[in-house]
Amino acid sequence: MAGAEHLTAARAAVTSAQDLLDAAAAALARQSESGGKLVLDLMDEHQIACYDLAYAASAVDGARRVLDAYAPLGDTEALLAVANAADVVADLRARVDGRLPEWGLDRGDYDKTVGTSAVTDFLDAARSAAMVDAVAAAVCDVDGVPGGPSHLD
Repeated sequence: MAGAEHLTAARAAVTSAQDLLDAAAAALARQSESGGKLVLDLMDEHQIACYDLAYAASAVDGARRVLDAYAPLGDTEALLAVANAADVVADLRARVDGRLPEWGLDRGDYDKTVGTSAVTDFLDAARSAAMVDAVAAAVCDVDGVPGGPSHLD
């Protein structure tokens, strides 16, 4: 699952997630300002969305960093980086699904970023049972005894 095309798809999905987060951050900033200044009372009205945005932003940044730093180190690392990216993007989709207005977004924002068929196809492949099996095989021997690269301990 972690061939070059899968790494490309993972990076594209993470970029799409960042694009959605950028739109949400801009919208929440607009909703939380008055007179060109951030107003904490207005921000508090959007506290849950702001929290979810901060959480998701750190996860998306982490996924990008893992793809950049660890995927080039080997097949096992690439598998783990792709699986992580998929989980991060799927989590973001779950956080915003049904709550787009709370994030200052609309269906169009979702559909052109994390809701594209390319992102959905990536998630279908990267979160499949076959992917889980591939990750398990990469980090464990057939008998279930740890046998993957020692630096993954």
